[in-house]
Amino acid sequence: ATPKIDQREANMEKRVEQGVASGQLTPNETKRLNREDAVVDRAQAHAAADGVVTAKERKRIGHLQQAQSQDIRQQKHDRQTDLNHNGKQDRKHRASTAGS
Repeated sequence: ATPKIDQREANMEKRVEQGVASGQLTPNETKRLNREDAVVDRAQAHAAADGVVTAKERKRIGHLQQAQSQDIRQQKHDRQTDLNHNGKQDRKHRASTAGS
């Protein structure tokens, strides 16, 4: 009943999985994004409960998905990383300025 919404959701899930695999997303960021996904899922289930998803309901779900998509992008492109996948945020090491 909602193929565009379902496809967009699948695409966002792939983006999150890719972010986890590459280390762009930390475990806390991933949890937060998964909670947002659950909100969208509940809205979609609520909209489909009566068997019909109206244009107004589709618009609301679309707005929720847009916000979620922006959050995924923001979290993937911030400078927090977990490249070694140990669950801790990696820190960039600075070259020491000894002898100054």
